[in-house]
Amino acid sequence: MIDLEADVVDWSEVQNKPSTFAPAAHTHTLGDTTGLETALAGKEPTIGTGTTAQYWRGDKSWQTLNKASVGLGNVDNTSDASKPISTATASALAGKADLVGGKVPSSQLDRLSIGETLTAATQSAMLALDANPGDVAIRTDDDTLWMLKKAPASTLGNWWDLTAALSGVAGVTSINSMTGTVTLGKSDIGLGNVDNTSDATKNSASATLTNKTISGSANTLSNIAQSSVTNLGTDLGNKVTSYVNGTITAGFKQEVMTAAQFAALGTKDSKTVYLVTA
Repeated sequence: MIDLEADVVDWSEVQNKPSTFAPAAHTHTLGDTTGLETALAGKEPTIGTGTTAQYWRGDKSWQTLNKASVGLGNVDNTSDASKPISTATASALAGKADLVGGKVPSSQLDRLSIGETLTAATQSAMLALDANPGDVAIRTDDDTLWMLKKAPASTLGNWWDLTAALSGVAGVTSINSMTGTVTLGKSDIGLGNVDNTSDATKNSASATLTNKTISGSANTLSNIAQSSVTNLGTDLGNKVTSYVNGTITAGFKQEVMTAAQFAALGTKDSKTVYLVTA
């Protein structure tokens, strides 16, 4: 039973009430909802409409969306393949050597100047030298020549073995077991007894011909004056009597004369041996 005079009616006491309620348009004031006005006061105001090229920035304003807005204002929209180098890089590269086939051309290299010539008794001593690139070291232990290509001198790979590089190219490395600056004499080539004279001025041998015989029809001595042969006439007068057909014959005589005198003789004596000189 419903007490109509009561201010509040319990819902369970309402009879013939619908089980569902269709929504209907209606309004309420802010005050109808407890705490709503306070809650809305803490919310952001309505955001105005921007464009598709804008974004809502943290300072609660619409801003144009571009590269500067994302901190890339100095970036150009180019591919990696077509990106130019910076001015600073271009300036730095301008002071570098060019490469031709992956190598620096010799025209862009400074000439290697030979400085001091040093000596070292061992490899260790060479590596301990106070040498600069271009200096040459002479190894006295193995007679090799080395040049320092680059610092430091304490690294063996920085030294260039000139002796090995020239082997097979330099040609003669020693003469008659002598190296260095070599001065040859005639004895070094087996001619110690030879004098430097022309054929026309060569002296005849001074050896004495003893018990020697000149034989053969072509082996003759000619154009020798009788006066040039000591005691020739006397010796022949004492030695030669006659010799005919292999038999010594008495009564023969001998005469010494020139070829002209012999030719002027009208009749030759058959028992005279004529010795014709020049």
